[in-house]
Amino acid sequence: MALSTARSGLERRSAHPVLTYANLRKSFGDLVAVDDVSFAIDTGETYGLLGPNGAGKTTVISIVAGVLGADAGDVSVDERPMHSWGSPVAAGLLMLAFAVTAGGAGMLMGALAGSTEQAIAIGLLLALGMGALGGSMMPLEFFSPTMLTVAHLTPHAWAADGFAELVRHGGGVGDILVELGVLSGYALLLFAVASWGLRRNIARV
Repeated sequence: MALSTARSGLERRSAHPVLTYANLRKSFGDLVAVDDVSFAIDTGETYGLLGPNGAGKTTVISIVAGVLGADAGDVSVDERPMHSWGSPVAAGLLMLAFAVTAGGAGMLMGALAGSTEQAIAIGLLLALGMGALGGSMMPLEFFSPTMLTVAHLTPHAWAADGFAELVRHGGGVGDILVELGVLSGYALLLFAVASWGLRRNIARV
């Protein structure tokens, strides 16, 4: 049985929805998993998809997450097409800044750790901990004001802010200058400390 809000009467209209599904359809061969699903969710609202196994609930979520592509229909966030990265140049710069920051962190770990095993163990714990704290495992919108402040001690939160601006609002380079600046600062600091650590290790040899 295909999930279909058009037939079940769940379709609704919203003047300013934060998330909109419009006429989604997805088939797997002859099996129609999602059939003309449309609804909108406002800020602050919580929705659940209920139905028996095979109704298409997971398929709808997978389409929103970008795991699957819809055969027809659209998904919009803040009235902009979902999975739009905004300016490609801005997205590329943001990814580069975050990647360079990660490179600096890896170099620092290699410079300060006593062994390869130690670097892997500590690096894994730090990566998971900072990722969780920085909003990589739960949206920053769910954080309390205090935790949101703490989260922005990590580069992950700044990267998340930048990507949110690009994806949700179709932003450009000018809209993420603060995020790019902070990430660049993290990268410079990490590489500077890592270089000092490497020079110290070399001098000891």
